[in-house]
Formats: sequence, structure tokens, C-alpha cells
Amino acid sequence: MLWIRSIASLDFYHGTILSSGKISDNDSVSVINTTDDKKTPHDICIGHNPVNIASNRVTGMVYVVNGGSNTVSVIDGHSDKVAAGVIFNVSPGNSGTITSSNKEYPTNTFIYLDIGTSCIAQGKNNFKFDRWFQNLNRISSIPLDESSGILMVDRYGTFTANFKPLSPPRLWHLSISILTMDTMDIITDIPDTIKID
Repeated sequence: MLWIRSIASLDFYHGTILSSGKISDNDSVSVINTTDDKKTPHDICIGHNPVNIASNRVTGMVYVVNGGSNTVSVIDGHSDKVAAGVIFNVSPGNSGTITSSNKEYPTNTFIYLDIGTSCIAQGKNNFKFDRWFQNLNRISSIPLDESSGILMVDRYGTFTANFKPLSPPRLWHLSISILTMDTMDIITDIPDTIKID
């Protein structure tokens, strides 16, 4: 059973009204299409006891105050998904990029991404990805078990993609000698170098 506390925000980008409400025991926000006044099939789960909604028409972000959990949920009004505020960093500087869906994200900049977004750390300038870290404060961080270079955004935070220099290729120097059959004298030496990555 859906009960609506208030209709507080009109998202002009999609022609929808967002209303805070409760379905069974799951706190959520409902999206109502203004062209036919029908609720979309899926509600957006947020914090406990949503009490107020506000939107930013410039960014399309919707902010929901959750009175029961003393939190604010952020919803991307373009995708109708809960978003997390993140800051990405790259270490050492200019050693790699962080991308998702062919979009490169800026470093040291607060941005909102939908929860569940997969971000890929890719090395450049002779660097390769090493490991993701979540920065707890200015002096401490914890390593994340994301050795593949893919970070699934599931929470607010500052995340650093660490890169390490590519190992220089190993060179093997070979020498091929051509000998005479009868005296085994060296006729010629052919030096060769093989590069192994």
C-alpha cells in the first residue's frame, strides 16, 4: 500500500513528479509520470522515513531528507537512480585515467554517480593499474579488493587508483655461430636480440 506524504518536487527534465512515500516496510520515493498521472512500476529505495524532497533544476539532482535515519539521499533525476558522491584520484599524477561508458571522469573533483556504476582505471604514459584505495582521511586509506581495475561505486567516498610503472622489456642477447663441418672453425657470428615483454 502506497501512502504519499507530500508531492514536493517536479522534475521538468522527464515530466515526472517525485513523491516520498512508503511501500510496506520499504522506505522509498515514487516517480509519477505527469502526462498520464500514473506511478512508474518501480519505486526508488532510500533512507528511513523520507520527509522532504528538493531538486536542483540545473543539475537534475533530487535530494530527499530521511527523518528516520538522519540522512540525505541523492537521486539522479535523469536516470531515477540513487547516486553517490565520489572523488577520484590517480597516483602518481597523470599515470592513468578513470572512465565509465567511454566517459573520462575528472580527478580531485566531487561528482555524483549512480550506485552500481562500474568505473575502470586505465594506465597511460607507461604505467599500469595496481590497486584501488579508499581514502579515509588525509593520512590514511584502506586497500580495496579490486585488482582488476574496475571499481563498482556503492558508497560515498574518495577513491584513489594507484598505478605502477611498466617493467622495461627484458632483452636476451643471442649469438648464432656458423661452423665449418670439417674443422669446426667459426665462419661467421650472427648477433641477435629478442625482446620479451
